[in-house]
Amino acid sequence: MKDRRLALCFRACFIALVGLLISDVAIPSSQMGFKIFRPVVYAGSGAVGDMWTALPFFNPYTSAGVLCTKLGLTPLTATVMVVNPVTGVSTTVQCGTTAANMLHFVAGQGVKIRQPNVTGAPTNLILVGSHNDLSQMIIPETNRGPSGTLWYAVPYHATANTAADLCSQLGLTSTGMPRARITRVDPVTGFFTNGDCGLASATNLTLVLGEAVRITEPNAPIYFTPKHY
Repeated sequence: MKDRRLALCFRACFIALVGLLISDVAIPSSQMGFKIFRPVVYAGSGAVGDMWTALPFFNPYTSAGVLCTKLGLTPLTATVMVVNPVTGVSTTVQCGTTAANMLHFVAGQGVKIRQPNVTGAPTNLILVGSHNDLSQMIIPETNRGPSGTLWYAVPYHATANTAADLCSQLGLTSTGMPRARITRVDPVTGFFTNGDCGLASATNLTLVLGEAVRITEPNAPIYFTPKHY
């Protein structure tokens, strides 16, 4: 009984701590908040340093400008990018600019952060937030053809450990040709690794906590509710 009381106390204190850290955003009482440390990979050549980041569905980052400030990204050198899943158009802003303050995020969509190794650059990204059970997501049909692409912010309380898990949970196309594809970008090497649903490549592609992945679905639109726990 004593151990149970200690465990419950620890859980309550943890939630309270996160609540203080993100006091400017409402978090449902039914959700456990969390705080994640992600090491910064400094921007290099090509895709090296492309930190595709999964922001929590409930979070205090109301704009790219706020994200830059709360993560300690360096003004006028660090950048934040989002990709419109319908048009495929990417928008990149520099931290510390008006454009960054005007770029707002869509819950469930990943963002790319690039932080050069300059004076004052952070060594870790400290992300806080919680999940939203009511979230509904869509992989939309793009204006370039029948397929759809979405940079997806995998929930932190996820039950998906591999790309194959995501394929199953999200109802992605896993038979015939073409199949749905999940892509991870390794910020250290800049390499892209693809996992095709229904094949061994998806089973072998391990998801990394805190990272967003790209989903390409040939039979878009696909609607789904992000799963967690």
